[in-house]
Amino acid sequence: MQIVLTGTGFSGATTVQLNGATIQTSFVSATQLTATVPAASLASLGWAPITVSNPAPGGGTSSPLPLTVFSVLNVGASHILYDPYSRKIMASVGTGTSSVAGNSIVAITPDNASIGTAIPIGGTPTRLALTSDGQILYALIPSSTIGSIARFKMLTQQPDFTVSGFQATGYELGLDGIATQPGTENTIAVDAGQYIGMSIFDFDPISKTAARRGVATGIYAGGPCIVFPNASSLFLTGGSTLNTYSVTSNGLLNGSYPYYVSSSLQYFGCSKLDGGILYAGPGGVANANLYPAVQLGTFEGLMGIDNGVTVGAWAPDTSLGQFFYLTEANPNDYSGIFDSITAFNNQTFMPTTAIPLPVTAIEGTTRVTGVDVVRWGRDGVAILSSGGRIYLIRGGAIVPQLLNVNSAVILTASSLTSTTHGTGNTSITLTGSNFVPGVAVLWNGSYRTTTIMDPTHVSVAIPASDLAQAGIAVITAVNPGAPASAPLTFSIN
Repeated sequence: MQIVLTGTGFSGATTVQLNGATIQTSFVSATQLTATVPAASLASLGWAPITVSNPAPGGGTSSPLPLTVFSVLNVGASHILYDPYSRKIMASVGTGTSSVAGNSIVAITPDNASIGTAIPIGGTPTRLALTSDGQILYALIPSSTIGSIARFKMLTQQPDFTVSGFQATGYELGLDGIATQPGTENTIAVDAGQYIGMSIFDFDPISKTAARRGVATGIYAGGPCIVFPNASSLFLTGGSTLNTYSVTSNGLLNGSYPYYVSSSLQYFGCSKLDGGILYAGPGGVANANLYPAVQLGTFEGLMGIDNGVTVGAWAPDTSLGQFFYLTEANPNDYSGIFDSITAFNNQTFMPTTAIPLPVTAIEGTTRVTGVDVVRWGRDGVAILSSGGRIYLIRGGAIVPQLLNVNSAVILTASSLTSTTHGTGNTSITLTGSNFVPGVAVLWNGSYRTTTIMDPTHVSVAIPASDLAQAGIAVITAVNPGAPASAPLTFSIN
């Protein structure tokens, strides 16, 4: 594949390096080169740094830029999310494809873009929600007459049970939103349409039933935009307001009409919560740790802001200081068809990197739009299109620190130093210093999902499989471009 490089100071003696190795280079002008990337470098999902060098005297090597090699999986998916414990992307599969059965749940290993076995779920699943311990996956299964919700066991990758009767018929009704309450596997919030609204449901894994807690909220529906910031509150985001409900033993309706506290925000609407911060599709950002929420800013160049365009799908990552939006390269094309993903800086609210994607050529249609975006692993982003395809991207374009040289992490303590073998998924908080965006915690040398909580703490998701047998584990942390930290030890009794 031939690539074009634009810069300054090029000459006939300038060479291009891919991951440190010189590749075939052609001089075009003092500001442009072409280079040929070997086919072997494009064979699988990944990335590599590209540099340009001029010979001595007076020459040198440029700063690197990332070359991104993405993968596309034709799954026929309706919704995706990332499980930090298994480090897999879970997809609800509706129509399916010739190679992936419909009406199923499938686990995808994003590191190598491999698709697992599709597991039938007893209906056509739409939106998914994962419990905070990563052990139970809930799937909405709407229908024309009733609505069902299925539970799926993540550790065994098998269905648990399904409960029906969540959905009535009529105008603007239908299962649309779902969220799991933090700290429990058995309580969820469900939106069943405009004239029913939201409810809290408690599932009983013994009797395999579910019961509504209290009554539904009525016309106050949140659709897919409902989220628990903590176990005692539920957010509904839409329009220019954030409505906060108290979650009580009597359900969501607590007190007097209108039963919620409202925060007025700019450029808001459907939002995602990450690190206590709400990020809205129209570009608004608010601190959800304050009550009512406080506007922090708006991203420049999004829908309604400086004539930019997003197309309804985004993924925040406060740990990286980056936010990823599906975008259209032409700000005057309001078709809603994405052709790029743009990263924004969470401090400046300005765009930093855009990765072009030949979506129309891949999908074979001009009407494919973005459904969702999720972050995965240390440096990955997954995009779900309305055509049911999943685009996997990783590397320095997602985590710019991977292009830099940094100093090592200093680890000083762990919130947990031992546990009994057979323990389920476990989250550990590590204390230290010098954590850089993109820091990776290694368990016996292998990456585990890592999140920066604040300047001196990171959390790491340890899966049940790591704790299945007695022994000693070694924990280290590695900044991009730095040696590993001194180790901490963890006992499995």
